[in-house]
Amino acid sequence: FESPGGGSLASLAAPGPMRLGEAPTINALWSAVVVEELVRLGVTHFVICPGSRSTPLVVAVARHPATTFVVCNDERGAAYYAVGYGRATNGGKASAACLIVTSGTAVANLLPGIVEAHRSSVPLLVLSADRPADLRGVDANQTIAQPAIFQQFVAWEKDFPAPTVEYPLEALLADIDFAVLKMGGLDQSGYGQPVHLNFQLRENLAPEAGPVRGAPHLPSGDFVACHRQLLLSAPAITRWRTSA
Repeated sequence: FESPGGGSLASLAAPGPMRLGEAPTINALWSAVVVEELVRLGVTHFVICPGSRSTPLVVAVARHPATTFVVCNDERGAAYYAVGYGRATNGGKASAACLIVTSGTAVANLLPGIVEAHRSSVPLLVLSADRPADLRGVDANQTIAQPAIFQQFVAWEKDFPAPTVEYPLEALLADIDFAVLKMGGLDQSGYGQPVHLNFQLRENLAPEAGPVRGAPHLPSGDFVACHRQLLLSAPAITRWRTSA
């Protein structure tokens, strides 16, 4: 079902866009930066498949005033919807959808649509949520080998580490820019390729800075509070935050 401008997901997030300096967790901060940069680059329509691990990305989409989205419960259907959206044109200009899915078999269910986009030269951006690296290979629930899962059917892919201050926001922005460049398809030609970005996300996944689920002695908001100046004060990020 279609939910333009927030719709039924509005209950997940406070009204209005989130100021980066007010991000309750580093997951929320990273997700807001990713969605904002995609919007600035012309990717404004999102296809959301429900799931827990992808909550930070979904909340960022729901809070952004310039996004539209649809919610699809079936990942295979969502992938084909995104392919159809990428085939369509808007006033003679090509469009591309951004598909958000949770971890595990949800990602595997996208393969037929990804292959279709690849063979048809249709632009499509996939953002998949994943467990952090330390939970891989230990039989954790809803965990499969997501990096490189689409292999030769994408123009570019990247497996991001769990958000950390050691990975500067400038690098994150550069990766998003490069992903959209490799995807292509936003000009009049409409020709593009799928791109896959895999995001490792730790608890807390909800947009709140309470105790970390599974480790209540760790307040999830402390990380952003302690490192906010380091994360947001770089000259490039300062210019980016104040530009449209």
